[in-house]
Amino acid sequence: MENPISNLYYALGEACYAIAFSDGTIQLEEKNKLSEILKKEFANSETKDIDETTIIFQILDKERISAETAMNWAINTIKINSHYLSTDLKCHFISTIIKVADSFSPITKDEKKMLLTFISEVVDMNEDKLLSKPTFDK
Repeated sequence: MENPISNLYYALGEACYAIAFSDGTIQLEEKNKLSEILKKEFANSETKDIDETTIIFQILDKERISAETAMNWAINTIKINSHYLSTDLKCHFISTIIKVADSFSPITKDEKKMLLTFISEVVDMNEDKLLSKPTFDK
């Protein structure tokens, strides 16, 4: 990976893979929908490289990585690079993962569990106060 911000987005791609794969398979239609969501979400990010996400899916598919393993890798990568997290970036990641989970109904029990784990972990991570905009409650 090139830098911590790229690492964070790579981890988001892994988390999206985990959510999509939690039912044991990712259909072609689902991959296309996910690519569409991620292109839109990454278009306004500091890393506009959707090819990274495509590569993530190809590698994880080829290696037959379980959804749980992919999610654990994602969360660990985000923790390692958390010194570059801002409040806005945390909100963006949570919003993106929710859109991925909502892209194909219904949300399964396993998807919901992974989704809640991801949200809980990201919310609990300390963001860099210098990168985050001040809020009224601070």
